[in-house]
Amino acid sequence: MSEGEEERRLTEAYKRTKRVRRPEGQGLNDLYVRFFRMAERRIADKTGQGIVCFISNYSWLDGLSFTGMRERYLDAFDAIRIDCLNGDKYKTGKTTPDGAPDPSIFSTEHNREGIQVGTAIATLIRKPEHAPAPAVEFRQVWGVGKRRELLDTAEAAPSALYAPVLPPMELGLPFAGATVSVGYFDWPKLPELLPMSFAGMKTARDEFLVAIDRADLEHRIDAYFDARTSADELRARFPAVMAKSARYDPNTTRVALLARGASHGRIMRIAYRPFDLSGFTGIRTPNYSMRSEKIMSHGERQMELRSHFRKLNVKSGRRHSLHRKSSTITRWTEVPYLFHFILVTR
Repeated sequence: MSEGEEERRLTEAYKRTKRVRRPEGQGLNDLYVRFFRMAERRIADKTGQGIVCFISNYSWLDGLSFTGMRERYLDAFDAIRIDCLNGDKYKTGKTTPDGAPDPSIFSTEHNREGIQVGTAIATLIRKPEHAPAPAVEFRQVWGVGKRRELLDTAEAAPSALYAPVLPPMELGLPFAGATVSVGYFDWPKLPELLPMSFAGMKTARDEFLVAIDRADLEHRIDAYFDARTSADELRARFPAVMAKSARYDPNTTRVALLARGASHGRIMRIAYRPFDLSGFTGIRTPNYSMRSEKIMSHGERQMELRSHFRKLNVKSGRRHSLHRKSSTITRWTEVPYLFHFILVTR
Protein backbone atom coordinates (compact mmCIF):
# COMPACT_ATOMS: atom_id res chain seq x y z
CA MET A 1 0.00 0.00 0.00
CA SER A 2 1.44 3.38 -0.98
CA GLU A 3 1.81 6.18 1.54
CA GLY A 4 -0.80 8.26 -0.28
CA GLU A 5 -3.34 5.42 -0.24
CA GLU A 6 -2.69 4.72 3.42
CA GLU A 7 -3.24 8.39 4.22
CA ARG A 8 -6.50 8.52 2.27
CA ARG A 9 -7.78 5.43 4.07
CA LEU A 10 -7.52 7.23 7.40
CA THR A 11 -10.96 8.76 6.92
CA GLU A 12 -12.70 5.52 5.91
CA ALA A 13 -13.92 5.13 9.50
CA TYR A 14 -15.77 8.45 9.21
CA LYS A 15 -17.61 7.38 6.06
CA ARG A 16 -19.47 4.62 7.90
CA THR A 17 -22.35 5.39 10.23
CA LYS A 18 -24.50 3.39 12.64
CA ARG A 19 -27.58 5.50 13.24
CA VAL A 20 -27.00 8.95 11.81
CA ARG A 21 -27.42 9.88 8.15
CA ARG A 22 -24.51 9.02 5.87
CA PRO A 23 -21.94 11.73 5.06
CA GLU A 24 -22.54 13.93 2.04
CA GLY A 25 -20.05 15.94 0.01
CA GLN A 26 -16.25 15.97 0.01
CA GLY A 27 -15.45 17.54 3.37
CA LEU A 28 -13.70 14.43 4.67
CA ASN A 29 -10.95 15.05 2.13
CA ASP A 30 -9.69 18.04 4.12
CA LEU A 31 -6.29 17.26 5.57
CA TYR A 32 -7.14 18.31 9.11
CA VAL A 33 -9.65 15.43 9.30
CA ARG A 34 -6.78 12.94 8.91
CA PHE A 35 -4.97 14.43 11.89
CA PHE A 36 -8.13 14.08 13.95
CA ARG A 37 -8.41 10.45 12.88
CA MET A 38 -4.80 9.64 13.77
CA ALA A 39 -5.25 11.19 17.22
CA GLU A 40 -8.61 9.50 17.81
CA ARG A 41 -7.22 6.13 16.76
CA ARG A 42 -4.28 6.51 19.11
CA ILE A 43 -6.40 7.45 22.12
CA ALA A 44 -9.55 5.40 21.56
CA ASP A 45 -8.17 2.28 19.89
CA LYS A 46 -4.67 1.90 21.36
CA THR A 47 -4.09 3.58 24.73
CA GLY A 48 -7.72 3.63 25.82
CA GLN A 49 -7.33 6.97 27.56
CA GLY A 50 -6.01 10.44 26.88
CA ILE A 51 -6.83 13.87 25.49
CA VAL A 52 -7.02 15.17 21.93
CA CYS A 53 -6.89 18.95 21.60
CA PHE A 54 -6.75 20.53 18.15
CA ILE A 55 -7.55 23.91 16.66
CA SER A 56 -8.86 23.52 13.14
CA ASN A 57 -11.34 24.59 10.52
CA TYR A 58 -14.74 24.48 12.23
CA SER A 59 -16.73 23.06 9.31
CA TRP A 60 -16.77 19.61 10.92
CA LEU A 61 -18.93 20.85 13.80
CA ASP A 62 -22.13 20.87 11.74
CA GLY A 63 -21.24 20.06 8.13
CA LEU A 64 -23.07 17.16 6.49
CA SER A 65 -19.77 15.63 5.36
CA PHE A 66 -18.88 14.88 8.98
CA THR A 67 -21.92 13.08 10.39
CA GLY A 68 -19.98 9.84 10.85
CA MET A 69 -17.05 11.68 12.42
CA ARG A 70 -19.30 13.30 15.03
CA GLU A 71 -21.17 10.07 15.73
CA ARG A 72 -17.89 8.27 16.31
CA TYR A 73 -16.61 10.93 18.72
CA LEU A 74 -19.78 10.79 20.80
CA ASP A 75 -19.16 7.07 21.24
CA ALA A 76 -15.36 7.21 21.62
CA PHE A 77 -14.94 10.05 24.14
CA ASP A 78 -16.28 10.75 27.61
CA ALA A 79 -16.25 14.54 27.20
CA ILE A 80 -16.28 16.79 24.13
CA ARG A 81 -15.62 20.49 24.64
CA ILE A 82 -15.79 22.97 21.78
CA ASP A 83 -14.52 26.56 21.88
CA CYS A 84 -16.02 27.99 18.69
CA LEU A 85 -13.75 30.85 17.68
CA ASN A 86 -15.82 31.98 14.66
CA GLY A 87 -14.00 34.59 12.50
CA ASP A 88 -15.47 33.14 9.32
CA LYS A 89 -15.60 35.16 6.12
CA TYR A 90 -18.38 33.12 4.51
CA LYS A 91 -20.89 32.38 7.28
CA THR A 92 -20.70 35.58 9.32
CA GLY A 93 -18.71 38.00 7.19
CA LYS A 94 -16.23 38.26 10.09
CA THR A 95 -18.71 40.15 12.23
CA THR A 96 -20.21 39.33 15.62
CA PRO A 97 -24.00 38.94 16.06
CA ASP A 98 -24.19 42.61 17.07
CA GLY A 99 -22.16 43.76 14.04
CA ALA A 100 -18.74 44.29 15.66
CA PRO A 101 -15.54 43.08 13.95
CA ASP A 102 -14.80 39.39 14.39
CA PRO A 103 -11.36 38.62 12.94
CA SER A 104 -9.84 35.17 12.78
CA ILE A 105 -7.96 33.92 15.82
CA PHE A 106 -4.97 33.89 13.46
CA SER A 107 -5.13 37.61 12.71
CA THR A 108 -1.91 39.54 13.17
CA GLU A 109 -0.81 43.14 13.22
CA HIS A 110 0.09 42.86 9.56
CA ASN A 111 -2.98 40.81 8.60
CA ARG A 112 -5.88 41.93 10.76
CA GLU A 113 -8.45 39.68 9.10
CA GLY A 114 -6.41 36.48 9.44
CA ILE A 115 -7.45 33.37 7.54
CA GLN A 116 -10.83 33.24 5.78
CA VAL A 117 -12.49 30.20 7.38
CA GLY A 118 -13.80 30.01 10.91
CA THR A 119 -11.95 27.95 13.50
CA ALA A 120 -12.65 26.05 16.69
CA ILE A 121 -10.71 24.37 19.46
CA ALA A 122 -11.86 20.81 20.14
CA THR A 123 -10.92 19.07 23.36
CA LEU A 124 -11.80 15.37 23.35
CA ILE A 125 -11.32 13.44 26.59
CA ARG A 126 -11.36 9.68 27.09
CA LYS A 127 -11.14 8.28 30.62
CA PRO A 128 -9.86 4.81 31.63
CA GLU A 129 -13.39 3.85 32.69
CA HIS A 130 -14.99 4.94 29.47
CA ALA A 131 -18.60 6.05 29.02
CA PRO A 132 -19.86 7.78 25.83
CA ALA A 133 -20.31 11.54 26.08
CA PRO A 134 -23.91 12.36 27.07
CA ALA A 135 -23.71 15.81 25.42
CA VAL A 136 -21.33 18.26 23.82
CA GLU A 137 -20.01 21.15 25.92
CA PHE A 138 -20.03 24.21 23.69
CA ARG A 139 -19.24 27.91 23.91
CA GLN A 140 -19.01 30.77 21.45
CA VAL A 141 -15.98 33.11 21.47
CA TRP A 142 -16.43 36.30 19.44
CA GLY A 143 -14.70 39.57 18.71
CA VAL A 144 -11.24 41.08 18.64
CA GLY A 145 -10.43 40.00 22.21
CA LYS A 146 -10.89 36.26 21.77
CA ARG A 147 -7.24 35.44 22.49
CA ARG A 148 -7.38 37.32 25.78
CA GLU A 149 -10.66 35.62 26.64
CA LEU A 150 -9.11 32.19 26.09
CA LEU A 151 -6.18 33.06 28.34
CA ASP A 152 -8.34 34.58 31.05
CA THR A 153 -10.62 31.52 31.20
CA ALA A 154 -7.94 28.84 30.88
CA GLU A 155 -8.25 27.84 34.56
CA ALA A 156 -12.01 28.26 34.87
CA ALA A 157 -14.25 25.30 35.64
CA PRO A 158 -15.82 23.86 32.47
CA SER A 159 -19.29 24.13 34.00
CA ALA A 160 -18.83 27.91 34.18
CA LEU A 161 -17.88 28.24 30.50
CA TYR A 162 -19.74 25.69 28.42
CA ALA A 163 -23.41 25.11 27.68
CA PRO A 164 -24.59 21.56 27.01
CA VAL A 165 -25.63 20.75 23.46
CA LEU A 166 -27.66 17.62 22.71
CA PRO A 167 -26.98 16.97 19.00
CA PRO A 168 -30.24 16.03 17.23
CA MET A 169 -29.96 12.86 15.17
CA GLU A 170 -32.31 14.28 12.52
CA LEU A 171 -29.86 17.10 11.69
CA GLY A 172 -26.79 14.87 11.53
CA LEU A 173 -25.64 15.28 15.17
CA PRO A 174 -24.33 18.86 14.87
CA PHE A 175 -21.99 19.87 17.69
CA ALA A 176 -22.83 23.54 17.22
CA GLY A 177 -26.14 24.43 18.80
CA ALA A 178 -29.10 24.25 16.43
CA THR A 179 -32.46 25.84 17.26
CA VAL A 180 -35.61 24.61 15.54
CA SER A 181 -39.28 25.22 16.20
CA VAL A 182 -41.53 22.76 17.97
CA GLY A 183 -42.69 20.08 15.56
CA TYR A 184 -39.98 20.92 13.00
CA PHE A 185 -38.99 17.27 12.56
CA ASP A 186 -42.60 16.37 11.81
CA TRP A 187 -42.69 18.63 8.78
CA PRO A 188 -42.67 16.86 5.40
CA LYS A 189 -39.27 16.64 3.75
CA LEU A 190 -38.59 18.51 0.52
CA PRO A 191 -38.17 15.27 -1.50
CA GLU A 192 -41.66 14.32 -0.31
CA LEU A 193 -43.09 17.67 -1.41
CA LEU A 194 -41.13 17.72 -4.69
CA PRO A 195 -40.81 14.09 -5.81
CA MET A 196 -39.75 15.08 -9.33
CA SER A 197 -36.89 17.29 -10.44
CA PHE A 198 -35.64 18.57 -13.77
CA ALA A 199 -33.20 21.04 -15.24
CA GLY A 200 -34.52 24.57 -15.51
CA MET A 201 -34.34 26.74 -18.56
CA LYS A 202 -31.28 28.77 -19.39
CA THR A 203 -32.23 32.39 -19.94
CA ALA A 204 -30.55 35.63 -20.85
CA ARG A 205 -31.45 39.33 -20.95
CA ASP A 206 -34.04 38.74 -18.25
CA GLU A 207 -34.32 42.47 -17.53
CA PHE A 208 -36.12 42.72 -20.86
CA LEU A 209 -37.69 39.28 -21.20
CA VAL A 210 -39.01 38.73 -17.66
CA ALA A 211 -41.92 40.60 -16.12
CA ILE A 212 -44.60 39.96 -13.53
CA ASP A 213 -47.25 41.71 -15.61
CA ARG A 214 -47.95 40.10 -18.97
CA ALA A 215 -49.25 43.36 -20.46
CA ASP A 216 -45.98 45.08 -19.54
CA LEU A 217 -44.05 42.28 -21.20
CA GLU A 218 -46.10 42.47 -24.37
CA HIS A 219 -45.53 46.25 -24.40
CA ARG A 220 -41.77 45.67 -24.47
CA ILE A 221 -42.09 43.14 -27.28
CA ASP A 222 -44.27 45.52 -29.29
CA ALA A 223 -41.64 48.24 -28.93
CA TYR A 224 -38.91 45.82 -29.99
CA PHE A 225 -40.85 44.72 -33.07
CA ASP A 226 -41.82 48.25 -34.09
CA ALA A 227 -39.58 48.91 -37.08
CA ARG A 228 -40.00 52.67 -36.51
CA THR A 229 -38.12 52.37 -33.21
CA SER A 230 -34.41 52.87 -33.80
CA ALA A 231 -31.69 50.69 -32.28
CA ASP A 232 -30.43 53.67 -30.28
CA GLU A 233 -33.87 54.28 -28.80
CA LEU A 234 -34.22 50.62 -27.86
CA ARG A 235 -30.76 50.69 -26.31
CA ALA A 236 -31.77 53.67 -24.18
CA ARG A 237 -35.07 52.12 -23.07
CA PHE A 238 -34.00 48.46 -22.81
CA PRO A 239 -30.20 48.26 -22.56
CA ALA A 240 -30.19 44.55 -21.66
CA VAL A 241 -31.63 43.41 -24.98
CA MET A 242 -29.34 45.65 -27.03
CA ALA A 243 -26.06 44.81 -25.26
CA LYS A 244 -23.66 42.93 -27.51
CA SER A 245 -21.84 39.86 -26.27
CA ALA A 246 -19.50 37.27 -27.75
CA ARG A 247 -22.37 35.11 -29.00
CA TYR A 248 -25.13 37.68 -29.38
CA ASP A 249 -25.28 40.53 -31.88
CA PRO A 250 -28.35 42.66 -31.04
CA ASN A 251 -28.59 44.34 -34.44
CA THR A 252 -28.36 41.13 -36.48
CA THR A 253 -30.78 39.48 -34.09
CA ARG A 254 -33.35 42.24 -34.42
CA VAL A 255 -33.18 42.23 -38.22
CA ALA A 256 -33.90 38.50 -38.21
CA LEU A 257 -36.75 38.84 -35.72
CA LEU A 258 -38.36 41.77 -37.51
CA ALA A 259 -38.52 39.57 -40.58
CA ARG A 260 -40.29 36.87 -38.53
CA GLY A 261 -42.72 39.13 -36.65
CA ALA A 262 -44.02 38.99 -33.09
CA SER A 263 -46.39 36.34 -31.72
CA HIS A 264 -48.10 36.90 -28.36
CA GLY A 265 -50.38 33.94 -28.91
CA ARG A 266 -47.68 31.39 -28.18
CA ILE A 267 -47.14 32.48 -24.57
CA MET A 268 -47.85 29.68 -22.10
CA ARG A 269 -47.22 29.12 -18.39
CA ILE A 270 -44.31 26.93 -17.24
CA ALA A 271 -42.29 26.30 -14.10
CA TYR A 272 -39.57 28.85 -14.80
CA ARG A 273 -38.16 28.93 -11.26
CA PRO A 274 -39.02 26.79 -8.20
CA PHE A 275 -42.52 27.66 -6.99
CA ASP A 276 -42.87 30.19 -9.81
CA LEU A 277 -44.84 30.11 -13.03
CA SER A 278 -43.55 31.80 -16.13
CA GLY A 279 -44.36 32.24 -19.79
CA PHE A 280 -42.84 30.76 -22.91
CA THR A 281 -43.17 32.26 -26.37
CA GLY A 282 -42.19 30.94 -29.75
CA ILE A 283 -40.34 34.09 -30.81
CA ARG A 284 -36.85 33.09 -31.84
CA THR A 285 -33.53 34.82 -32.31
CA PRO A 286 -30.19 33.75 -33.78
CA ASN A 287 -26.76 33.80 -32.16
CA TYR A 288 -27.70 32.45 -28.79
CA SER A 289 -26.83 29.22 -26.99
CA MET A 290 -29.44 27.25 -25.13
CA ARG A 291 -30.22 23.61 -24.41
CA SER A 292 -33.81 22.49 -24.12
CA GLU A 293 -34.81 19.54 -22.01
CA LYS A 294 -37.98 17.72 -21.19
CA ILE A 295 -39.76 19.85 -18.60
CA MET A 296 -42.42 18.30 -16.39
CA SER A 297 -44.68 20.08 -13.95
CA HIS A 298 -45.51 18.55 -10.58
CA GLY A 299 -48.95 17.05 -10.27
CA GLU A 300 -51.09 15.82 -13.10
CA ARG A 301 -49.89 18.28 -15.75
CA GLN A 302 -46.86 17.41 -17.79
CA MET A 303 -45.33 19.59 -20.39
CA GLU A 304 -42.51 18.88 -22.77
CA LEU A 305 -40.73 21.84 -24.27
CA ARG A 306 -38.32 21.12 -27.03
CA SER A 307 -36.35 23.52 -29.14
CA HIS A 308 -34.80 22.18 -32.28
CA PHE A 309 -31.88 24.43 -33.05
CA ARG A 310 -30.66 24.95 -36.55
CA LYS A 311 -27.61 26.68 -37.88
CA LEU A 312 -28.29 29.56 -40.19
CA ASN A 313 -25.59 30.95 -42.41
CA VAL A 314 -27.04 34.44 -42.73
CA LYS A 315 -25.06 35.28 -45.85
CA SER A 316 -25.73 32.16 -47.89
CA GLY A 317 -29.03 31.16 -46.31
CA ARG A 318 -27.77 27.58 -45.71
CA ARG A 319 -29.16 25.69 -42.73
CA HIS A 320 -28.35 22.39 -41.11
CA SER A 321 -29.25 20.81 -37.81
CA LEU A 322 -27.42 18.70 -35.27
CA HIS A 323 -29.01 16.59 -32.58
CA ARG A 324 -28.18 13.81 -30.16
CA LYS A 325 -30.16 11.80 -27.66
CA SER A 326 -29.29 10.91 -24.08
CA SER A 327 -30.58 7.83 -22.31
CA THR A 328 -32.93 9.73 -19.99
CA ILE A 329 -34.10 12.83 -21.81
CA THR A 330 -34.08 14.11 -25.35
CA ARG A 331 -31.62 16.92 -25.80
CA TRP A 332 -30.63 18.90 -28.84
CA THR A 333 -27.15 20.31 -29.24
CA GLU A 334 -27.54 23.86 -30.45
CA VAL A 335 -25.58 25.63 -33.12
CA PRO A 336 -26.11 29.41 -33.28
CA TYR A 337 -29.69 29.96 -34.40
CA LEU A 338 -33.19 30.03 -32.95
CA PHE A 339 -33.90 30.37 -29.27
CA HIS A 340 -37.14 31.01 -27.42
CA PHE A 341 -37.75 34.09 -25.33
CA ILE A 342 -38.67 33.29 -21.73
CA LEU A 343 -41.34 35.52 -20.24
CA VAL A 344 -42.81 35.56 -16.73
CA THR A 345 -46.59 35.82 -16.55
CA ARG A 346 -48.76 35.45 -13.46
